[in-house]
This record gives sequence, structure tokens and C-alpha cells, in this order.
Amino acid sequence: MSAASKAQLRRWVGASATLAVVIAGLSLGDWQVRRAAEKLAAQQMRDTASASAPMAVPAVVLPAADLDGRRVMVTGRMLMDQSIFIDNRSNQGVAGMHVVTPVELAPGGPAILVLRGWVASDPANRSQLPVLRGLPETVQIEGLAQREIGRGLELPRLFSTEQTPDPAQRLWVNINVDHYARWSGMKLQPVIVRQTSALDDGLVRAWPKPGDDVVKHEGYATQWYGLSLAAGLLWLWATFKSRQATRRGEGGSQ
Repeated sequence: MSAASKAQLRRWVGASATLAVVIAGLSLGDWQVRRAAEKLAAQQMRDTASASAPMAVPAVVLPAADLDGRRVMVTGRMLMDQSIFIDNRSNQGVAGMHVVTPVELAPGGPAILVLRGWVASDPANRSQLPVLRGLPETVQIEGLAQREIGRGLELPRLFSTEQTPDPAQRLWVNINVDHYARWSGMKLQPVIVRQTSALDDGLVRAWPKPGDDVVKHEGYATQWYGLSLAAGLLWLWATFKSRQATRRGEGGSQ
């Protein structure tokens, strides 16, 4: 292969690698921008819901659109023995888990899942489930109804929420309504209520505000866009220097 052919090959490889970096940086930057917009929308939804009167959740299943984003009041029997625990949730740097318990809205009727709060894990045995404090037979809980709650990292196949856990398994990685319905066999409202009202259950309900992370996502987006720009400029500079060297070589060989 001639020197010119080798130089052309190097330029082609460099251009391809640069294009891949630029596309990746732009894609990741766009994703961060979208995440910031989603969190701003979620914060606005939460602020609007907080300013409105709570809607009493009926004992009939409603469309998700009728409940999603609403401030709601849930009254019924808390099914403590059907509680599950969402692992790898921290509070002020302490490892723990979230507690999700269904509330039966009427005897024999549908239930609604309530994200009740956070509890610390056993430092000596992270898989050990905590003992929950007993509650009155009938509870009244106020909170924000959401189609989904924040998800943790899942390992595909082994711990995917697409696979229904064993009936006795109560420590999960993530949760959604359909997944819980398959696991429990219950008829459920199509949302999860993030509890905001006080309850003497020993759980922590210091929920983060979605809008708190917007600046972080905007910063990440700037970094990814900057990486794309830097990669493009570096490639242009390298191409310019390479062509200068080629011209000097051609001039010297004459």
C-alpha cells in the first residue's frame, strides 16, 4: 500500500471514529435535555396537584388518565401481608428500601398500591426484610397518584420486572402496577400513590422533588454537546495538519 493510500485510510478511520463520537455525544446530550424537560413537567404536575383538593379514590377501577398526576385520598384496609420492598433505595447516604403496600378500597373490591416510604436495610444482611409496624385496620392516606415511580438499575433477564417473581419473593428491584397484579392476582387501580400524609408507621417520606435534578441534567447535556464539538474540531485540526504534511511531502519529492 502506498503512503498516499495509507494516509487516506487513516483519514477515513479518523472521520468514522469522530462521527461516532459526535453522534453519541449529541444523542446523549439530547437525552439529558429530555430528562430535564420531563422532570420540570413532573414538578409542575406535582405543584398543581398539591394546590388542589384531594380526589377520593373510588372502589371501582378508573382509567389511568383519571388518576395520574392527581392528589388523591385513599381509604381502606391496608393489606400488610402483601407488602413488597424495593431494594437499593437510599436516604441521606444510608442504604435501604421502599415499602409498597396495597390498600383494599372495599371488601372484595379493587386495591390501590401505595408507595409508603423508606426504611433502612439491615447492615449485616441486606436481604433481610424489616418488620413493619402494625396499623389500624382502616387507614386514610393522602398522596400523589402516578402511573410509574422511579426505577432502579436492572440486570436483564436475571432480575427484569418482565419476569414475575416467586410468590414468596418480596424483595424486588423495581415495580409497576401490571407486574404486581400478575404476582398477586389482585385487581388494581392503574396507578401507584406516593404517600405524602403522616402515618405512625416509622417510615421516612422525604420524597425528592423532580425539579431538583434539572440543573444536573442541563450540566450533563452541556458536557455531552461539548464533547461532540471538541471531537469535531479536533478532527478538523488533525485533517488540516495531515493535508499540510501531505503537501509538503509531495513538494519535497518533486
